[in-house]
Amino acid sequence: MNVNVLSSPIVRTTLWVLLAVVICVPVYREGILLGVWPPLTRPYSVPREATHVAGFKFAPTWYDCRFDPVKDVNPCRIWSGDGKLMFAGDFRLEDVGHAAPPELLRPSTYQRTSEGILIDLYGPNKTTWGPRLVSVTPRPN
Repeated sequence: MNVNVLSSPIVRTTLWVLLAVVICVPVYREGILLGVWPPLTRPYSVPREATHVAGFKFAPTWYDCRFDPVKDVNPCRIWSGDGKLMFAGDFRLEDVGHAAPPELLRPSTYQRTSEGILIDLYGPNKTTWGPRLVSVTPRPN
């Protein structure tokens, strides 16, 4: 390659931008998969209030869980990473039978069981071993 070409500011800038993209795009994607940061965009079907949750051992998922003090439940909806609604229903804290207050509504994972859906909430220091929500009235998608 001609040395004079590499001395051009336009060529050097283009090469730096190309290098940055080659490095940053994989880092950005891995950061999303590991739950370090949320994606910059969300699927069209996922509302703005939904929270993106991802981690090393589970697939990226979107959660929208709320606190309904009148019914004493937590209405939650769960979407796959690509925006497909997987479940919607009302939940309560396991072994307590009451709705989780808003400060506890930080989903970490979910599980399908024969009894319904279980949503694990983050515990102290963002550990995944916090309280658990159990489905009480599943609603069709």
